[in-house]
Amino acid sequence: MFNIMTTVCDDSGCQYAGCVNCVTKYTSLATIEDTEPKDRVARAKRHLEQSTERVKKARIQARADQLRMEYLLSKERLDQCVLAIAQAEDVMDTGNKLKDEGRRANMKRMLDKRQLLLMKVVEAEEAILDVQDDE
Repeated sequence: MFNIMTTVCDDSGCQYAGCVNCVTKYTSLATIEDTEPKDRVARAKRHLEQSTERVKKARIQARADQLRMEYLLSKERLDQCVLAIAQAEDVMDTGNKLKDEGRRANMKRMLDKRQLLLMKVVEAEEAILDVQDDE
């Protein structure tokens, strides 16, 4: 048996007692038995595989979180675009209504002018008839 000094690392799930990076449970001296090199190699391989799996899972989770955020941002942008389109349609409808009202007002003014001219023509004809009657 021999003693090794272990250091603290971020990964608390590691069970490999000799790992300098993964020992959080042991902050003081740890006593481990000196086993045969084959066992130590096998434990190191298992530890490497487990660490690799944890790294892969962490990367996948990070990518999933990133995609989730991108989805939420794109959904928000889409909602803003839909709102902008609805506002633009409202503005177009209002513009079309104003344009129609302007056309109606112009037509009314033209009719009023024609009626005024017709009244002047009628008055002029009556004046001519009055003058002819006086002669």
